[in-house]
Amino acid sequence: MSGTRGGNVALDLFVVGQHLGALLEEALAESGLSPAQYAVYSQVADGSTSPKALIEALGLRPATLSGYLNAMEARGDLERTRDPADRRAHRLALTEQGAARHAVARTAFRRALRAVDRRLARDGSVAQARAELARIDRALHHD
Repeated sequence: MSGTRGGNVALDLFVVGQHLGALLEEALAESGLSPAQYAVYSQVADGSTSPKALIEALGLRPATLSGYLNAMEARGDLERTRDPADRRAHRLALTEQGAARHAVARTAFRRALRAVDRRLARDGSVAQARAELARIDRALHHD
């Protein structure tokens, strides 16, 4: 990235992550959700009904996810029930209140994302950008 002294891919990704975080925090402020919380709400709303599925989908550490789920439950936005197929496991679902909070956040998130997509389209394609991010992600997970 231009302007980054001593730059490398890791630093570039860090800087981009900071910019994305700031953009999403501003966009989501009205909903009361952080970008990370929004990701968890979205996965639960889309059918990820177990903590294990959320950990796999979002790459979160179990302790981090537990904190998010506890906060969601305390806020009245999440319901946990025992999984009938495995009594040791829990199933997760947004409450009506949680679904409403997610809907507000989703509208703001999508508005911000459309703006980013428009800017990306000026220089190339959104698909190209996503493909390059996927390539970087694969490199990070290579043994």
